[in-house]
Amino acid sequence: MRKPILFTFLLFTASLVSAQTETLFHNMRLNGGFGALLFESSKINGDYRPSMGGGAGLVFNELFLGWYGLGSTDYQALLDGDEPELDIAHGGFWVGYMYPTKKLVHAYGSLKIGWGGLGINLQDEFDHWHRNVDGLFVLTPEAGVEINIARWFRISAGASYRIVDGVRTDGYTNSDFSGLNASIGLRFGWFGR
Repeated sequence: MRKPILFTFLLFTASLVSAQTETLFHNMRLNGGFGALLFESSKINGDYRPSMGGGAGLVFNELFLGWYGLGSTDYQALLDGDEPELDIAHGGFWVGYMYPTKKLVHAYGSLKIGWGGLGINLQDEFDHWHRNVDGLFVLTPEAGVEINIARWFRISAGASYRIVDGVRTDGYTNSDFSGLNASIGLRFGWFGR
């Protein structure tokens, strides 16, 4: 009687040891990583201005996870030696998907989820200037194409829609800083495969 029970117990224990735990990301393998220079044409108070920044990510199969930072100001005012009236900066998480990544030209999509600030120079009734800063939440879904220039270098071009929340300064609304963007990315690194 003891031998069948012992045998059943050993068989059950062996099956538990050999069973693999399934997880949501069990097939993902770290294939590489990259750093990126990011350029956007972004809506700021009704005008489109250039935004510049960077990011980095880890590549898992066709998926990448990372972080980004972007900023924009009135560059012409800076060149003229004046103080820019408006500037915006934000950064945060960046997740994207590239498919089929081995093809010369392939599709990609990404989502940036970030936080930042909007700086606005305001003039009061006594002709004094002061700086007002609003804290922002920024959500930017993006879609586009990517070209494999070399194993270590890719160029992306896309369109995105920036959604801004948190503008509290009188005379401005979230919609003054939300809208369609055009983007170019230069990615350097190892993309696996």
